[in-house]
Amino acid sequence: MTKPCLRCGYCCKKATCSIGLAHGAEPTNCMYLIGNEIGKYSCFLVDNMIYDHVDVDLAIGDGCCMPLNSDRKKAEMAITR
Repeated sequence: MTKPCLRCGYCCKKATCSIGLAHGAEPTNCMYLIGNEIGKYSCFLVDNMIYDHVDVDLAIGDGCCMPLNSDRKKAEMAITR
């Protein structure tokens, strides 16, 4: 089960999803991760409606379940400010 995505980018930095791989991204640090600040990252493929089956195939939110995800902790702290 995934947690709500806080746009920390951790999941896309650690492992590219199958859709990103199918579009030519490397296995880590997906080139479709856009943004430059924790809490403001997003997926280029989703934002530009190149791929719209987000809830089925993309791993959005999977990184949020990883216990060593320090980026999520930073995003949570930014939200509570």
